[in-house]
Amino acid sequence: MKARPTEASFLLLLSSIVAFSLPYQFGWDLFQPDQTVTFVGTFVGIFVFHFIGIIYGASCLDHFLNTLSWACLHSIYISLPLSFAHQFSSEAYYNIVHNFFRPTTHVERSVSFPIIGATIGSWIGALPIPLDWDRPWQQWPISCVIGCVVGHSCGVLIAIIASRYKSQGMHL
Repeated sequence: MKARPTEASFLLLLSSIVAFSLPYQFGWDLFQPDQTVTFVGTFVGIFVFHFIGIIYGASCLDHFLNTLSWACLHSIYISLPLSFAHQFSSEAYYNIVHNFFRPTTHVERSVSFPIIGATIGSWIGALPIPLDWDRPWQQWPISCVIGCVVGHSCGVLIAIIASRYKSQGMHL
């Protein structure tokens, strides 16, 4: 039986969870608390984005692994930077939400712009899915993944440019 890419990514996710849990089972102290919070935030993000994907119309049973792969990608691009940079601090999350489109610090720019780009890219990537072209790239979640990656990359470039201009005292 040939493994599909979504099955391979699901097995990779499962093996990484097992690998991350081994040190705790044997009592090894390899992770610092902030790394644990980052891992937990990313893992929780997978379930949140999987739920969001199902709410927006992804099939629960037919494309479960495809939706899970998309949720893993979104969690890595969105939840990982948030949980790494802010460690579940309610004040930091309030500042990010309040200043989301007006980030003031380098950390806020490096978190906000890629998240905005990944989200907008995934939304734009979903536009060709219902069209009646019958192309292989229209299958769920291929175009959303491409849009997410391109949007995240554009967000990273915008964050770099904005940080460069702000560090030199210029205004965009």
